Amino acid sequence: MFRWLKEDRHKFMILTALAVVFFILITTIMIVHKNTPEYIELPDMEWKGSMTQEADGSWYVDEEMAQKGVVLYGPYMDIEKGDYTLTVDYDCDKNNYIDVNSNGYSDYVLSGEVPLNHLSNQISFNIRIKERLDDFEIRVKYEGKGYIRVKNIALYKNFAGITRTVVIAISGILFLLVFCLKKDMILANKKQILWVFAVSLLSTVPMFARGLCYGHDGGFHITRIEGIAQGLLEGQFPVRLQSLWMEGYGYPVSIFYGDILLYIPAILRILGFSVTESYKFYLFLINLGTMTIAQVCFAHMVQNKKAASIGAAAYTLATYRFINMYVRVAVGEYTAMMFLPIVLCAIWRMYTEWPNPCDNETQASKIACQKKERRRNYINALLFAIGMTGVIETHIISVLMVCILIAVFALFMYRKTFTKVMIFTYIRAAIMTLGLNLFFIVPFLDYYKNVPIKVTADSEEEIVRVIEHKGAYIGQYFMLYQESTGGAKTNIGDRMGLTPGIVLMLALFVAVYLCMKGTSRLLRVLTMMSVLALFMASNRFPWNDIINNVPFMEWIAKIQFPFRFLSLAQVLLAILLCKILTELEDKIKNNFYPIAALAMIVVSFQLCTSVIQDRPYTMVYDAAQAGTFNLGSGEYLREGTDKNHLDGQLYTNDVFMLEHYQKDGTYMEFQCETGNNGDAWVELPVLNYPGYVARDGDGNQFVTMDGDNNALRVLLPENYSGWVMVDYESPWYYRLAELGSVLCFVYLVFRTKLMLGGKHALEGGS
Repeated sequence: MFRWLKEDRHKFMILTALAVVFFILITTIMIVHKNTPEYIELPDMEWKGSMTQEADGSWYVDEEMAQKGVVLYGPYMDIEKGDYTLTVDYDCDKNNYIDVNSNGYSDYVLSGEVPLNHLSNQISFNIRIKERLDDFEIRVKYEGKGYIRVKNIALYKNFAGITRTVVIAISGILFLLVFCLKKDMILANKKQILWVFAVSLLSTVPMFARGLCYGHDGGFHITRIEGIAQGLLEGQFPVRLQSLWMEGYGYPVSIFYGDILLYIPAILRILGFSVTESYKFYLFLINLGTMTIAQVCFAHMVQNKKAASIGAAAYTLATYRFINMYVRVAVGEYTAMMFLPIVLCAIWRMYTEWPNPCDNETQASKIACQKKERRRNYINALLFAIGMTGVIETHIISVLMVCILIAVFALFMYRKTFTKVMIFTYIRAAIMTLGLNLFFIVPFLDYYKNVPIKVTADSEEEIVRVIEHKGAYIGQYFMLYQESTGGAKTNIGDRMGLTPGIVLMLALFVAVYLCMKGTSRLLRVLTMMSVLALFMASNRFPWNDIINNVPFMEWIAKIQFPFRFLSLAQVLLAILLCKILTELEDKIKNNFYPIAALAMIVVSFQLCTSVIQDRPYTMVYDAAQAGTFNLGSGEYLREGTDKNHLDGQLYTNDVFMLEHYQKDGTYMEFQCETGNNGDAWVELPVLNYPGYVARDGDGNQFVTMDGDNNALRVLLPENYSGWVMVDYESPWYYRLAELGSVLCFVYLVFRTKLMLGGKHALEGGS
């Protein structure tokens, strides 16, 4: 027994940890399942304000009775520490607000102002009470127009605190397990691991402030995360049509925008973490992943761990990446940047590790040589596929940019590109990428081709497409200090920091100098590609001429902002920095790397300070605060849809009875009776995107079509009496595509294991 424990201590630790985790999970499930959320009685006589309580117990106010301000407040009750859910049933014809507060201890109430949208009649949101209070207050805020009727306010104590504690406990156990299992490896590389963690933490510093920075697109991405969470709770997997948007009208953002990594914060939301906690954790994970992936890939490419550490840090702390995280809050774009080093590593291996001819070898060594080359080509294709999969599943526009730059490079290196080995590797990588992403590509192409949406339906009057003016000014590349606010406006003082930053630009200057003095061809190619990427990101590249004058190139306008090419420029400049440090290794003193690391930290502190001081931070605890109309430009709205004329109402024709209407996510049901005119229909408050199916109680399907403002209209037979059930159902070919992706993934796992035969795909540098 003791001998087994000593020899198989790793197995014993794993079994023990799993047993503890299993016990915690079972105990939690039993507690949550056995107990229902506790209803908290609100004292009815303690409410104050200008709202009038009517005979049915509801509270009412309109513009003849009150002006803009708090119109209902109370009940100033005792409340224990814990997590609660507040549910409000209401009617209004204009948007109003509700919040919770404690006059004496407002810092102990973690909640924010939540909109009461006129398209809905119920809102639920979570609040957290950090300490016991004796003056808990609920406030209804009237905007001074129209009316508002509050029918009921209910308060429940939920189990979010328990689930959060369980998640933290299990995470701690798993962390200790990994540390114990990999202790020797961790201790042997402790300096490198600490550096990776330190840079990741430093790049997250702007989030170590109270609240959440929405930036340009933060509201949109927070709603995406909440939409995934709600979709999972509704039973969708994977989530396709998010019902949360536009107060229940729905939005197919998950079909058009890869979001597989956003399931992480979405699951945290389900487990009781706030919007701010979930998003900040996600951002730290992306920073950690970016630094780790860059470190590993760069070390393999230049075979120098010290140089790779500096290059990976320069990439992670690059100015434009900070702008994407904290000014633009371009979640998809900065997540895609995590995978760019993998794509670059694959291209590097394909073009620098040229296959050795095996013809002159003996028979035995020839077989071994051919096996080695097959393994190398397979790994190159697999790395390419993994990198492109990461980009596809996070940011489609980045896929376009990567393909453009790779195409330019491949043409420049045509002698190597148009060879049997290289073409076969590209084809194999494309097949792998397609297989892994079938579950996303099939629905995407289906909707892109068959659903006229705003982003694909250009106006007939729009003949000239211009995007050049949104490129970075070349002068911005050389500015040491730039504002963290603004966008891509004309005045340079109103622009955000569109530059890779001082570290990467200095690397480019050194590279140009070395090229003039004479250096390796590889460094010259890297320098050329870096300059090209910077040029393409600028307002001087002839994008407008290409889009409007070159046949079949109109699609480039979808890139929208040429400065997005800075993400590619940064990864090229980062590996250029690594290559420079490697080539100059003999001339670099031992104390250079600590000084370089310190210099990057100082520059990053300046950037963090600018971001924290210049950006507004908002206290966000529940996604209900953000609202559901954060559509940005509404790229995925059906063509012709006017979001300002969505009213949340049901409309009918030749239906003389409709009752018991209920809506839960994408599922709706109602009971109705129709006339005998033969043109009966019910128009539901959802947008008619493909996938909605209407049936009667026996499963017979009704015809659906577009109604007014692209609402879903269900056609009903004459003299029909009964129930109608409507729900979103993924087509069979979506499910087939999902199965194809799973099978492809399983095949590649086993194929890779067999191909490597115990060998590592990437071996560390010196």
